[in-house]
Amino acid sequence: MNKYQSNGPQGKNNKKDRVIRTNWNIKAHSCRVIEDGKPPRIMSRNAAIEYAQSKDLDLIEIGFDKAGNCSNCKVADYSKYIYEQKKREKEAKKQARAAKIVVKSVQMSLTTDTADKARMVAHAKEFLAEGDKVKISLRFRNRRESANMEYAKTVMKDVLKEFDGLAVLDSGPTLAGRELSCILRKI
Repeated sequence: MNKYQSNGPQGKNNKKDRVIRTNWNIKAHSCRVIEDGKPPRIMSRNAAIEYAQSKDLDLIEIGFDKAGNCSNCKVADYSKYIYEQKKREKEAKKQARAAKIVVKSVQMSLTTDTADKARMVAHAKEFLAEGDKVKISLRFRNRRESANMEYAKTVMKDVLKEFDGLAVLDSGPTLAGRELSCILRKI
């Protein structure tokens, strides 16, 4: 290996580099032929290719058995197989993205103006509409602000009133260091 070459994923494990062998590129001498609606059969590679070509289809290598003696091959149209495989991968990515829960954060201080608070609440409502959780934080900049805890709790209650009917408290207002925060989730 070249000393300037990266040590990242290479070879068989990298899905982008994986080549799907078809027809005469299949190296195994015997194949387990899989067709839709029919039980698998073991054939020689040449007989399997002739069988696939007689149906105007391709013989596509999809894997190996554990012993490595024969390869698992599917009789199908190669371009259609690639299209369906990409479609399945795209759907799997979409499902993974939908399942992923993101916590978005909205920060304000005790001296934040009402117009700015309204803008931040609007952003938080957008985040909730997208399905994300929202963390609302009231930051204390100095000791004077952190000493005025009753006022901070009233400000937090006023902000939380904006979310009545839209969101539920996941974790109530808690004091952590120099900030009072709570997490909201969509109803």
